[in-house]
Amino acid sequence: MSDNLLPTRAWLVWAGTTSAGEDAHEIVVMSNGWLRVTWPSGSMIDVSPAAVKFVHGRGVSYGA
Repeated sequence: MSDNLLPTRAWLVWAGTTSAGEDAHEIVVMSNGWLRVTWPSGSMIDVSPAAVKFVHGRGVSYGA
């Protein structure tokens, strides 16, 4: 792992794929159902729940 990357603590599978998942640093499920994903690079995106099939890991939490 590179020194400038955050540790991967969560994993998500996008809708429309069978089993291919992606590593993430953190996934916060917001009260409106959207997911805020922090990638190991430190960048963040908000993702519609319709775009995600499955999330798992220590880095998954529920936020405000």
